[in-house]
Amino acid sequence: MKGERNEKLEEDLLNDLTANLYKINHHGSRADAIVKGMLQHSRAGSGKKELTDINALADEYLRLCYHGLRASSALPCEIFVRNIFV
Repeated sequence: MKGERNEKLEEDLLNDLTANLYKINHHGSRADAIVKGMLQHSRAGSGKKELTDINALADEYLRLCYHGLRASSALPCEIFVRNIFV
């Protein structure tokens, strides 16, 4: 009836609310840690520009791409590189 309490329903609702509150708190803490980590990472550099060997950078990038291709493809692959800017 209208005036009757359903204690089982009340208990289930309270349990659901408690579980949801725990999940919200847990995911909020994770998001906070991620944002703090990103901010810390962005501030870690000195901001000073440095010279770099563009050939070495391109070579490293090419090797990473090659190994990624080898790992994802069952077909054999070869790459031939000729460095013309020595």
